[in-house]
Amino acid sequence: MENAAKELGCNVEIVDLTRNPEAAERYRVFFPFMTIIRDEIRTPGPVPARELVRMAREGMESSKTVLKPLKPEGQAQTISPLTVENVCDTCRLCNYDTTEACEAKREWACLVKEASGKEIIGFISYEGDEPIGAIEFIPAPLVPYPLPEKTPETAFITCVYSREDDVLDYRGQVLEHLISHLPTLGYERVQVISGRRTAYPNGPAPLFARHGFTEVMEVGSLILSMGEEELVLMGRDLRTSRVPKA
Repeated sequence: MENAAKELGCNVEIVDLTRNPEAAERYRVFFPFMTIIRDEIRTPGPVPARELVRMAREGMESSKTVLKPLKPEGQAQTISPLTVENVCDTCRLCNYDTTEACEAKREWACLVKEASGKEIIGFISYEGDEPIGAIEFIPAPLVPYPLPEKTPETAFITCVYSREDDVLDYRGQVLEHLISHLPTLGYERVQVISGRRTAYPNGPAPLFARHGFTEVMEVGSLILSMGEEELVLMGRDLRTSRVPKA
């Protein structure tokens, strides 16, 4: 990013949203690693310097992203609570499977545990010893994003994963497991920021709709490699009965 800024003759501002939620509201940021150019181009980071330069000079014209049909939901052999002790297993399902990224994830989990006073930060499913699905959440008051409300009774999903599989999707099982478990922790609602048609940043809206979530509001848009995507806040009231699948 610094190399791109030097070539363009502009300034770079790097903001840690956990310490500056006002910036998240000002720039309408609803997920980590967003790169914003001239308050106009919004795209996930990290972005190579040459691509940042091209985007800044040429702009971005993109068609809408295309909704891909959801795969059938797979069932794991076991589902375990996600805690500080096993949170690094999620890195094996993610694009950031590096030592540095896993240490950062463990530090994040420790901070959430300390701030919330709760051991469980999600669930992870396994096939043997291999993780195949996972979901993470935090209490809404800990979220730096500009949500319409951040009550202690609301859980906010920060990530949901499935292993790469040409046939099955393992996100639904851990999502349903979380939904059934959250009321035992005192939560009355659960929310997530989803892509209207893609998995970015936390799963496609149709996945959550399949599990009883409804759209609360559209919160923004961004440019992905496959096109422009709208971000929507999805939610489900945990005090009501299960909504049948469509």
